Amino acid sequence: MPDYKVVHGTKVQNISGDPPAPFTGQVWYNATTKVAKYFFINPGAWATGGDLTVVKNNLAGAGTQTAGLAFGGTPTPGVSAQTEKYNGTSWTEVNDLNTARYQLAGGGTQTAALAFGGGATPTVAITETWNGTNWTEVNDLNTARKELAGCGTNTAALAFGGAATLNETETWNGTNWTEVNNLNTGKKVLAGAGANNTAALAFGGNPNGGSTALTELWNGTNWTEVNDLNTGREKLAGAGTQTAALGFGGEPALTITESWNGTNWTELADLSVGRRLLAGAGTNTSALAFGGQTPSNSASTEEWIAGPTTATLGSE
Repeated sequence: MPDYKVVHGTKVQNISGDPPAPFTGQVWYNATTKVAKYFFINPGAWATGGDLTVVKNNLAGAGTQTAGLAFGGTPTPGVSAQTEKYNGTSWTEVNDLNTARYQLAGGGTQTAALAFGGGATPTVAITETWNGTNWTEVNDLNTARKELAGCGTNTAALAFGGAATLNETETWNGTNWTEVNNLNTGKKVLAGAGANNTAALAFGGNPNGGSTALTELWNGTNWTEVNDLNTGREKLAGAGTQTAALGFGGEPALTITESWNGTNWTELADLSVGRRLLAGAGTNTSALAFGGQTPSNSASTEEWIAGPTTATLGSE
């Protein structure tokens, strides 16, 4: 085995803390904590998280990997108004949606979320905002629909697609929904990613009886078709932004995970549990996947980690 000093030009450092800007492959010993560490770029992997309190599919999500929110969906049996929050380890049930529904969309954070559309009896245009404690019904979507996708915040959101293979797009400004320019291809059970209502990504779905790999980019005014997913699929989940997204799962109970860099999709490490009709939250380097069908309903939660990582090699 080559000597560390020969490869990197320096011995393993013995320092009182951690280096402020470690380089890839760097090893050091933290004399304060008495721990040896190693820095590398993690290409990405899923790890098991805490299960939802109730198995369900067709739910929506918001927030981050360590502060997630799950709401609505289809448990066994029935339609759910249940809301749960995630602290990075476990889920806790909190106050319900005012209207139970499934195949809805959402966005925002664990303390300021938005839920819109979905299937109830009948399909609804209902929008609700979450303040960290309670849901409050606000102004409806212009077009009632289920199987749609969405992204953004509870003051700047985007809703797009839906059954039956709709191409309608609407923007939310914190008070009202406004219909804007349509998707180029109408589709249902698609996924989305985006930080607000001016920069979003729509991918996958079912345009007309079959799965698609189509990806479209929203610039605040128009949708433009860009490079496709490597694997066409529907009933998948998404996380991240217009330039750094993650797409995972899908029909039929797929494990496939792909990362978007603003230009292309790259297939990375698979989910541990293949599933469809799941929900997602977070970013393309720190995401959360939860619920879905495997094909039976699932409470499984997985955490995605990619990018710069410091690992512990050992301690005294």
